[in-house]
Amino acid sequence: MHPYSDFFNKHRENPELADRYGIVVGSSHPEAMLRNGVHEWEPWAEDHRNPDGTLPLYDYTVNPAVISGYWRARARQNAAYESSWTIGMRGLHDSALETKYATTIPEKVAVMNGIITDQRRILAEEVGEAAEPQIFIPYKEVLELYNAGVRVPDDVTLIWPDDNHGNMRQLPDEAERRRSGGNGIYYHLSYWGRPRSYLWLDTTQLSKVWQELRRVHDHQADRMWIFNVGDIKSIETGLSFCLDMAWDVDRWGPDDVEDFLVEWAGRQFGRRHGSEIAAIRTEYYRLAAERRPEFIDKAIFSTVQHGDEAGRRLTAYEQLLDRVRKLGAKLPEPYRDAFYELVEYPVHGAYLMNLKYYWADRNALAVRQGRGAGTNRFADLAEAAHTEEQAITRRYNAEIAGGKWDGIVNPYPSQIPKAPGRPAVTRVPRQETSGLGLAAEGNETGASRPLSFSSYTRDRRFVDVFNTGFLPLEWQAEPSHPWIRLSTAGGELTDQTRVWVEIDWPRAPEGTHLPTLTFTGAGTTAEVPLRVVNDGERARQRARGFVEAHGHVSIDAAHFDRRVARGGARWRVVRGLGRRTAAVEAVPTTAPPITEDLPTRSPELRYRVRFTSTGTFPVTVFRLPSLDERGKRRLAVALDDQPPTVLSGQAIATGNRGDAWARNVEEGIEKLTARVTVAEPGEHVLRVFMVDPAMAVDQIVIDTGGLPVSFLAPPESYHRVFNPDPASMSMPAVPGLPWA
Repeated sequence: MHPYSDFFNKHRENPELADRYGIVVGSSHPEAMLRNGVHEWEPWAEDHRNPDGTLPLYDYTVNPAVISGYWRARARQNAAYESSWTIGMRGLHDSALETKYATTIPEKVAVMNGIITDQRRILAEEVGEAAEPQIFIPYKEVLELYNAGVRVPDDVTLIWPDDNHGNMRQLPDEAERRRSGGNGIYYHLSYWGRPRSYLWLDTTQLSKVWQELRRVHDHQADRMWIFNVGDIKSIETGLSFCLDMAWDVDRWGPDDVEDFLVEWAGRQFGRRHGSEIAAIRTEYYRLAAERRPEFIDKAIFSTVQHGDEAGRRLTAYEQLLDRVRKLGAKLPEPYRDAFYELVEYPVHGAYLMNLKYYWADRNALAVRQGRGAGTNRFADLAEAAHTEEQAITRRYNAEIAGGKWDGIVNPYPSQIPKAPGRPAVTRVPRQETSGLGLAAEGNETGASRPLSFSSYTRDRRFVDVFNTGFLPLEWQAEPSHPWIRLSTAGGELTDQTRVWVEIDWPRAPEGTHLPTLTFTGAGTTAEVPLRVVNDGERARQRARGFVEAHGHVSIDAAHFDRRVARGGARWRVVRGLGRRTAAVEAVPTTAPPITEDLPTRSPELRYRVRFTSTGTFPVTVFRLPSLDERGKRRLAVALDDQPPTVLSGQAIATGNRGDAWARNVEEGIEKLTARVTVAEPGEHVLRVFMVDPAMAVDQIVIDTGGLPVSFLAPPESYHRVFNPDPASMSMPAVPGLPWA
């Protein structure tokens, strides 16, 4: 398919050896009739020039005889070996089908029908009855042609493609499930192309793979499963899971996908370590579900909202890496090379990829804030993280296993885009000055947005105190009330420090208060306003449902108060799926859509919510991307007994950059927004209804007027059962690093 790997029949011994081992050789969607167009078409064209001496194009509307002969030669050459024969056609190097003399969809459909007829005749004449299985893969633009009327013979297996990012584009309908050739899938665990490539690490959540393969099997696409893994190295875990699913699709269910990791890791490193490695890999996959490391870029995650959203994510990575290193130190020496390849390098590499862009974002923010020495400090840290990333990759290639896998892992090859490289940073010239600056959480500069505290969430907020120059200065901070606690209250400052602010809730009086923090230094005084809402411990313990605070409500979808099954359909929890610990999916995936009388006919999720605000508010459902190019992707939401609002998601894979589909695969979620009206404060019930099956919901956010812009959903709101201690999620960003 690509120029960086040679073609199978280059060595005549290859098909002979495969046959001796009982290996059935096949080819993918652009390699019709076991031909590798990237390497084999050019010499064939050179030997079959047009009468005017020009090279024939790989276009069936221009050179059908030359192309037919090209296919026939391979059919004759491999007729004696057991093979899987791909029929149909795309362009060279996995490009779109070229049809100079067929420009409309109906014309292209007719061309494809002619191609299939020609190929079938060749196989019948050259291979005979042994020419099976035959498969047709309607990949990218070919799927549009198939849906427009391409006729695939009944005994040919239809291989349904995903969108290259793990979301099946469509699955067989009832008539297609009755075909004698059956159905299969072509599924990606690695991909080079739009909107972004992911070729470096194994980052597709196994629960996501389970969800899609289970859906595939439910639709009887079970004849042949083809997995695109690029290089097997780094995709060992994901590929092993796929093969095990293909062998026994019922082995794991929605509650126990992590058990595969326990078993798999136990086989590699000993059963005593299986559970810990499985937990590490599950968290690694979860962080990748927030954003694949290959998709990291500048200004993705917020560095000023939700306790430093980006920094909290880096804290999770740092804690995960610490677990990895502690476990690795316990392993016997013979296991350590494999452990580095399979467990440590992916975690460490993903961490450093995120870390260098975090520091680059802090560097860009520092420039906007007018920082002095701190600006250059962040630039140094960004470049140091990139250098360390290069060093661990050199270790993988040159040192681990004596250099056995040299070159197999490379985030930055010159030919293929794999991962973001060195981020650009800015340095400022040294000035022999000093000055006090600050930026309170929620503000890029200054403190116009108050630090918000609630007795339900018991938050920790930060104030960045920085030097606008390069000469040291003395600073101090003083709270207006004794029940305000600071992580540090002053000292000498060369570049910057982060001050964490908390409330001593047992000492704070009940009610709403507007205290301040006063910062002084270098002849400057600045105030940071706070807003503290304390309903008291009794109210906190008696509150039912998710409690509004800070102008929003944030809910993990798996934390429902009740689910109601109706009409043979229901919502099920899938552990380890999505950005949080679990997501909920509407099943069975073969259920018919429900479009009328949703409150009485549709399966439902119910969430109890306690509002303090009234008004009409946006409710955003974070759903995990799934597609249906012959159907729709819908669900509905309602508050209490209000009429449900149906929300429609992206159902079609466009293959473009910058559109809704591209955004969904880059972010791993799609945000669907409705509006609900809260007429009175107090307890209400938010309801989510299935409209189309196989919709998976990850999180739900209600903006009651205070929701800031961020990449991730806010940390989950207080809930006496599901989240009784939200403050435990407000970790200091990247503890132990120089500026913290």
